[in-house]
Amino acid sequence: MKVDVERRGRSFRYRLRLDSDDHEESRRDFKDAPAPFLLVNHEYRMDLPRCFRDIHPDVHSLAVWYTLRPLVASRLELPFAASPEFARWLSRKHGVRLTNVDESQSPRRRPETVAPALLFSGGMDSMAASLLMPRGTHHIVLDRIPHQRPGDNPDILVDLAVTRAACAAVAAGGAPVHATADDHEFLFSPYPMWHSDMGRLPALYLADSLGLSTLDAGEVFDATYFGGYHAGASRWRMRPPEDPAGPRAPARRSHNDPDGFWNSVGLRRADSICGLSEVVTTKVVARSRYRGKSFSCYYPPRPRGEAFCMRCDKCFKKLLLRHITDGREVPASLFEHFLSQPHLAAVFARPYFDWHHVWYYAFQQMRCRHWFARELQKQARQGPDLSLLEKWYPKARLVMEPAYTEEVQRNISRYAETMSPAEMARLEHLDIPPLHAPPLKDRPAAARNRGPAGARPEPFSAQTKALFRLLQSKLLGGRPPHWGGYRLEEVFLRPPEASIWFRLSPAGRRAAAGELVLLLSATAPDGPRPLVRLGSLGIFSPLESRADASVLRPMARSLVAVFREARQDITRA
Repeated sequence: MKVDVERRGRSFRYRLRLDSDDHEESRRDFKDAPAPFLLVNHEYRMDLPRCFRDIHPDVHSLAVWYTLRPLVASRLELPFAASPEFARWLSRKHGVRLTNVDESQSPRRRPETVAPALLFSGGMDSMAASLLMPRGTHHIVLDRIPHQRPGDNPDILVDLAVTRAACAAVAAGGAPVHATADDHEFLFSPYPMWHSDMGRLPALYLADSLGLSTLDAGEVFDATYFGGYHAGASRWRMRPPEDPAGPRAPARRSHNDPDGFWNSVGLRRADSICGLSEVVTTKVVARSRYRGKSFSCYYPPRPRGEAFCMRCDKCFKKLLLRHITDGREVPASLFEHFLSQPHLAAVFARPYFDWHHVWYYAFQQMRCRHWFARELQKQARQGPDLSLLEKWYPKARLVMEPAYTEEVQRNISRYAETMSPAEMARLEHLDIPPLHAPPLKDRPAAARNRGPAGARPEPFSAQTKALFRLLQSKLLGGRPPHWGGYRLEEVFLRPPEASIWFRLSPAGRRAAAGELVLLLSATAPDGPRPLVRLGSLGIFSPLESRADASVLRPMARSLVAVFREARQDITRA
């Protein structure tokens, strides 16, 4: 892949040119990632904050490769030269060859002075890390440059205004906050990404400007030592770290940098709060000035203030933990609200839930009169006591930054006691029993595994993708066509419909004000009538149509010409 890079002040623009072996369809490496995503655009940009000065070519190369990692097959051509050390690492670890390497370019060296920095999301655990880390910690945030197209799912949170509000609250408390914003997700369909593990990008772009050596991720005990999502697990137990006191103890390194990602550019990963479970981080935030202000979710928050979306299992779990921290009873109506949503009730369909140990603790500790909660509480209270999750796990010191470990530990001690060696050993060898949820009343079993609308989009058919690529390359490969005073700006796909969308902007006196959106889709005998019929395909308007013959006729002629040139039989498309 060749990537053209243009810098404009504190912004970078990237334009992709794919090689023949690059991938236009891929998926993120998440166990619970949904259907594959498809490359539908070839440009993205990164906007940087006022603190930005410059970026080392190795770090810039890593940022570009990491953004495009699902697409790049074997070669990455960039307009700036990386060091030979970094190029060898990328080739050895990931099989990608950098074509622009300068033998005289030195790799980025880790600064000797540690400037505390946190990869901040605005979520509950991230907010807890902010409260526990040293004053003056740099909060590094990835914001999104939002794109809203007609027909996009309105339930998905596109503009991260709630995250920015959480950042503003932290900044008002005196912490330095630095937000980058990019639109790399707009390269792909579906949009936005269900999972996009791009929180690393701001740290890479700002590493040199802030003199960073260590990046704290704010990861908690539950994810670090238990893992969270284990669909189909047959047992649930802790994965303790290597004993640092052993005779062959490894050198201090991050458990989350096994391939040397951070080390390749003179950085290292730390996890200051990975000795604390969600139980404690919820308590830390609930008793702070940031109560009700943390938010990190795929869906918008509930209206009128509370920072919970009230429709995902993460928000449900955090809300239950906050009730436990407050010593308040969980209202039966609240529990029923979540069970009434099939995709949430499905969390309890397996004997080992996702984040099973946290749910086990929650059912042991919560007070709730709902019949479903009482049944699971009865089972949980017959099992091992998990109140140890209210304490700090001291072996986590292994992955804390030595320069501020003592300060963070003092801050933690205000909220949580330290586990004794015996308590640690008990937790490390504990098999947490399953929980068997009772059948839900008056709910069909088939409905329990259905997710919310739009949350798990289906992949596009091979036929739809081939037609989309053909139209995109032919219509936008050179000068974009003008149809009746409108200029074609974009050809894109949007799930779940097997439709190809066209976005047109006014480009002449004959055009009405505003953009025009049309789509090409298969016609059906009992479906809506197309504006123009092209064999088995038709041109439709998803909105109240403003398109007249002056637009539709030249558009239809252009499409027919493309099909003829490619010898596509549109009567069978």
